[in-house]
Amino acid sequence: PSYNTCQPSICGAFNACKLLPGEQKQVRFQLKAPSEAEIAGIQTKTELDIKTNYDFDGSLVYITPVVNVDEIVRLQTEGKRLTVEESKLQGSGPVLIDVEVLGATYILSTTQGSPTSTQPQKSILTFKIKNTGQGALLNSKIERSNTNLEAAANNLNIINSADVYKKGMVIIFPPELTVAPSADNFRCSRSLAGTVCVNVKDIDIFKDESRVSMRFEVLPNFLPAGTPFRSATIRAFVFYNYELRDKVSVTINPFQNV
Repeated sequence: PSYNTCQPSICGAFNACKLLPGEQKQVRFQLKAPSEAEIAGIQTKTELDIKTNYDFDGSLVYITPVVNVDEIVRLQTEGKRLTVEESKLQGSGPVLIDVEVLGATYILSTTQGSPTSTQPQKSILTFKIKNTGQGALLNSKIERSNTNLEAAANNLNIINSADVYKKGMVIIFPPELTVAPSADNFRCSRSLAGTVCVNVKDIDIFKDESRVSMRFEVLPNFLPAGTPFRSATIRAFVFYNYELRDKVSVTINPFQNV
C-alpha cells in the first residue's frame, strides 16, 4: 500500500501556530475519497494516523528549609521533633520536574561560632524529569541546553525570554547556596544573582523517567546568629518538544452502498 502525508491548512509543519494552555483550534484536512474503481466497488475500512509535535516548557519552584544544627540539638534536648516542611510548585504540561534532598527534607547549616558544628554541612539535591502524559518526548530525550550560561547567570530574565527558542534544562540556585554538579552532564556559573546550571549533554528518558545523574552538592552559607532556620528557593525549567499520536478509523463506501 502507499501512504500519503497530509498537512493541515493551519498549525502544520510549515505553518506552526501558538496555543495557550487549554486553548483549542479547529484543524481541517482536505481529503479526497478514492473512486469506485479504485476500491473495486467494495466497502473498505482503513485508519488515519495522526501525529502532532509541539514545543513546551515545564517549571518547578522548590522551597526547602535551611535548618540551623543548633536548633536540631535544642529540640532533641527538649524531646521534640523538627516540624519544618518543604514546598514544591510544579508547572503545567506533561513533563514534570521533581527534586529531593537526599536522606532529608531540609538542608543543614550552622552559625559562626556554633558550639555544635563549626562549618555548614553539604547536602545532595537530586533532580528527576518525569513524563506524565500520553505522548512521548521527541527522540526520548531532553536536548542539551542552548542557554548562554554566563549571560543567564548575570541576567536571570534571559531564561524566561520568549524571544529565543530554548531547549534543555536550566536550574537556578539562590546566592546563599554554593553549588557544584556531581557529574559532567551539567555546568554551572555563579554570580551575585545566584548560580545557574544547564545540561551540557542530552538527558535520556527511559520508561518515562530520566536515567542520568542529576545530583548537585549544595553548601549553604552561615545562618545569622539566633536564626533557627530560613528558606531557600530553587527554580528549575525544562524546554522540550513533545509528540502525540492517535488513530482514527475510516470506512469508505461506494456510492450505491450508502
